[in-house]
This record gives sequence, C-alpha cells and structure tokens, in this order.
Amino acid sequence: MKTTKFENDKISLFESIKPLFANKPLLLVLNKMDVVKPEDLPEEKRILLEQLEEKCRTGNVVNADSNSELVNVPVMRMSTVTEEGVQEVKIEACERLLGHRVTEKMRTKKVNLPLY
Repeated sequence: MKTTKFENDKISLFESIKPLFANKPLLLVLNKMDVVKPEDLPEEKRILLEQLEEKCRTGNVVNADSNSELVNVPVMRMSTVTEEGVQEVKIEACERLLGHRVTEKMRTKKVNLPLY
C-alpha cells in the first residue's frame, strides 16, 4: 500500500504550522490504534512515521530553548474506541501544560526585594 497524497498532506501541514508551536508544550499522538498499530503499517508509511518520531526524540520538531523540557516531544498512542492510552495522553498533556505554565510564571515573575 503506497502512502497517499492525504497522508503526505497531513505531514506537510504539520511541517508548515510548526512555527506556531515554538516554545509551547506539544505531544504527537497516534490515534486509531484499534484500527492499525504503527508496526503493522506498510513499510513506506512506517518509515515516514519513524522519521517523524526520530525528529520528536532529537528535539527537531519545535523551536525551543535547548535547556527547555519542550525540546523533546513525546510520541504517544491511543484509541478512543478501546480507550487504550487515552488516560495516559490526558495525564501527559496536563503535566506538560502545568509544567510549562509554572516555568513561564517563574521566568517572568519580578522579584520585589526591598532596596536598602
């Protein structure tokens, strides 16, 4: 089975809107795991997915400070039909969002110390 134009368009769309995710928490979630698992994909599609997963692991997906927790983008799997992975995705998303908000708050917080 060859990779369809639609699948290539999804990856192209993601690549084109990537700048919008700069310095923001991001997850890559593979949905519909009840239909097909990544390891069961045809080779061409599996290679595209592996390339994207490698970018996520090496910090080449979003522009973020190299010391930031945002550099690495977790790749998660889920199925809303079987509910496999749904809770894990929710927890990860909430933890990353909360962590990002705390970090941003601390970074922008002004210290009001008395001047002597």
